[in-house]
Formats: sequence, structure tokens, C-alpha cells
Amino acid sequence: MFSGISPNFAQTLREELFGCFKYIHIPYSELMTMPTKDRKFYIRRHNEVTSEENSKHGGSTLAPEDMQDLGLF
Repeated sequence: MFSGISPNFAQTLREELFGCFKYIHIPYSELMTMPTKDRKFYIRRHNEVTSEENSKHGGSTLAPEDMQDLGLF
């Protein structure tokens, strides 16, 4: 049977939820009801802001713990 869902979908979803909770500080209860497109927007926007701030600080790739890049999900 064919499925369009990646075999590692569950792990990727867990990583996204964890990143949103830890680095963007979105409450877990809100993440559980949030549409996927909204979650993806917040991840993408967080990564853009983090990259801009890293560039302003001399291009350092090391960021404070609360400003980590969440990766491309």
C-alpha cells in the first residue's frame, strides 16, 4: 500500500514540536491544535530572525540557547 507520509514523519513532527516549544516558547497545548501551515510559518520566521541576528553579530554561527536555528522542517 502506498503512503505519501515519510517513514520518519513521526520523528520529524516530534522535532518540530520540541523546537517550537523550547526555542519559540509556544505552549504545547497550542501546538497540538495549531494548523501545520502556521507551525511551519513560525519555524521559518524564527529561522530568518535568528539568521539576521547572527549576521549582525559578526556572522557568528553560535547563537544563545534561546535563539537556535530550528532547521528546515
